[in-house]
Amino acid sequence: MKNRVMSEELVKKNDVINAFDATIYIKNKRDLLLVGYYVNHVLKKIKSLPTIEPKRGKWINEHEDGHGSWVGTCDQCYTENHVDNFCPHCGARMEETE
Repeated sequence: MKNRVMSEELVKKNDVINAFDATIYIKNKRDLLLVGYYVNHVLKKIKSLPTIEPKRGKWINEHEDGHGSWVGTCDQCYTENHVDNFCPHCGARMEETE
């Protein structure tokens, strides 16, 4: 089976691990052993994944776009986008501008 990456979206490792805390319906002991093995295997894989420190940036040259929205240029990738908590182009988390 080939590893396929659908997109490069960042998630918190702990959020993925916590997603496995759902209740699983177990019919018998054999199912319990299989589910336990599978969950432990997946959790080990998740915990071994590399992590990155997300980029941090600021909006520069903020201005109104004429339609009531604010746009600015990301100081990390220099693309102009609607002002938000992150840059949709490079993923930088935006800090408050003074």
